[in-house]
Amino acid sequence: MRVFYVRYIATSIRNPLNNAVLGLKLLRDDMFYDDQEPERARLLDNVELSCNEATDLLDELFAYDKMDSHVEKVVREGRRPWD
Repeated sequence: MRVFYVRYIATSIRNPLNNAVLGLKLLRDDMFYDDQEPERARLLDNVELSCNEATDLLDELFAYDKMDSHVEKVVREGRRPWD
Protein backbone atom coordinates (compact mmCIF):
# COMPACT_ATOMS: atom_id res chain seq x y z
CA MET A 1 0.00 0.00 0.00
CA ARG A 2 2.80 2.44 0.90
CA VAL A 3 4.55 1.74 -2.40
CA PHE A 4 1.47 2.68 -4.41
CA TYR A 5 0.93 5.81 -2.32
CA VAL A 6 4.53 7.01 -2.81
CA ARG A 7 4.33 6.35 -6.55
CA TYR A 8 0.97 8.11 -6.83
CA ILE A 9 2.20 11.20 -5.00
CA ALA A 10 5.48 11.33 -6.92
CA THR A 11 3.70 10.97 -10.27
CA SER A 12 1.15 13.60 -9.29
CA ILE A 13 3.98 16.03 -8.58
CA ARG A 14 6.14 15.05 -11.55
CA ASN A 15 3.49 15.68 -14.24
CA PRO A 16 2.96 19.38 -13.39
CA LEU A 17 6.72 19.83 -13.06
CA ASN A 18 7.30 18.36 -16.51
CA ASN A 19 4.65 20.71 -17.92
CA ALA A 20 6.34 23.66 -16.21
CA VAL A 21 9.74 22.73 -17.68
CA LEU A 22 8.23 22.39 -21.16
CA GLY A 23 6.49 25.75 -20.75
CA LEU A 24 9.76 27.35 -19.70
CA LYS A 25 11.47 25.97 -22.79
CA LEU A 26 8.73 27.44 -24.99
CA LEU A 27 9.04 30.80 -23.21
CA ARG A 28 12.78 30.73 -23.66
CA ASP A 29 12.43 29.93 -27.38
CA ASP A 30 9.91 32.75 -27.89
CA MET A 31 11.86 35.30 -25.88
CA PHE A 32 14.55 37.31 -27.56
CA TYR A 33 17.71 37.22 -25.51
CA ASP A 34 19.04 40.68 -25.84
CA ASP A 35 20.45 43.18 -23.39
CA GLN A 36 17.01 44.59 -22.65
CA GLU A 37 15.73 41.60 -20.65
CA PRO A 38 18.60 40.04 -18.66
CA GLU A 39 16.53 39.98 -15.45
CA ARG A 40 13.75 38.01 -17.13
CA ALA A 41 16.24 35.53 -18.57
CA ARG A 42 17.82 35.07 -15.13
CA LEU A 43 14.40 34.51 -13.59
CA LEU A 44 13.59 31.83 -16.17
CA ASP A 45 16.93 30.16 -15.45
CA ASN A 46 16.17 30.09 -11.72
CA VAL A 47 12.68 28.66 -12.22
CA GLU A 48 14.00 25.98 -14.57
CA LEU A 49 16.74 25.07 -12.09
CA SER A 50 14.18 24.75 -9.28
CA CYS A 51 11.94 22.50 -11.39
CA ASN A 52 14.90 20.31 -12.33
CA GLU A 53 15.96 19.99 -8.69
CA ALA A 54 12.45 18.95 -7.69
CA THR A 55 12.36 16.40 -10.52
CA ASP A 56 15.72 15.00 -9.38
CA LEU A 57 14.35 14.70 -5.85
CA LEU A 58 11.39 12.68 -7.17
CA ASP A 59 13.78 10.41 -9.09
CA GLU A 60 15.67 9.78 -5.86
CA LEU A 61 12.38 9.06 -4.07
CA PHE A 62 11.48 6.47 -6.73
CA ALA A 63 14.92 4.87 -6.44
CA TYR A 64 14.74 4.77 -2.63
CA ASP A 65 11.24 3.31 -2.71
CA LYS A 66 12.32 0.64 -5.18
CA MET A 67 15.37 -0.24 -3.10
CA ASP A 68 13.35 -0.22 0.14
CA SER A 69 10.66 -2.53 -1.23
CA HIS A 70 13.34 -4.95 -2.49
CA VAL A 71 14.95 -5.06 0.96
CA GLU A 72 11.55 -5.70 2.58
CA LYS A 73 10.97 -8.59 0.18
CA VAL A 74 14.34 -10.12 1.00
CA VAL A 75 13.71 -9.81 4.74
CA ARG A 76 10.24 -11.35 4.45
CA GLU A 77 11.71 -14.33 2.66
CA GLY A 78 14.03 -14.92 5.60
CA ARG A 79 17.20 -14.17 3.67
CA ARG A 80 19.86 -11.73 4.67
CA PRO A 81 20.05 -8.71 2.33
CA TRP A 82 23.78 -9.18 1.75
CA ASP A 83 23.42 -12.79 0.49
